[in-house]
Amino acid sequence: MKEKEIKDIIRKISHTNTSDIFFTAEVKDVKQTSCTVIEKNTLIHEDVWLVAAGNAENALIIYPKVKSKVLIADLSEGKRALLAILQYSQIEKIELLGDQYGGILIAEKVVDWMNNVFNDLQTLKNLLQATPIAGNGAPANILFTPQTKMVQLDNVINKKLKHG
Repeated sequence: MKEKEIKDIIRKISHTNTSDIFFTAEVKDVKQTSCTVIEKNTLIHEDVWLVAAGNAENALIIYPKVKSKVLIADLSEGKRALLAILQYSQIEKIELLGDQYGGILIAEKVVDWMNNVFNDLQTLKNLLQATPIAGNGAPANILFTPQTKMVQLDNVINKKLKHG
């Protein structure tokens, strides 16, 4: 949905002129829960909220890329005193309920690794079933070389999507 379409819908619902309360800007700098933007290449707005409502520590925080475009709502009804981002043209990263647990696992990569471990276990099972048992009850002369490498966390997480 384009910015003009969003403005038109909100204008119809609220019966107000949205020209003062919605505007686009370019992201200049991003902090933990806010950013600085430039409106119309001249007006600088600091402390623009990344989270429009609620506690930022218990929220979904979307961090825009520097120099990207954002759609901003002026929650102070045109006074430019309380601003929050509504839409992003480019996203740097996303945090869900904080970031203390790091990146979100990429399920496909974890499943691929687990399938490889399963295949190694099947190979070992087949070798054990086909190998004669020595007098002490242990398999005789079995040679098993796993094909699966140890999983590295960096290989199975999305570092741009973090959770708490």
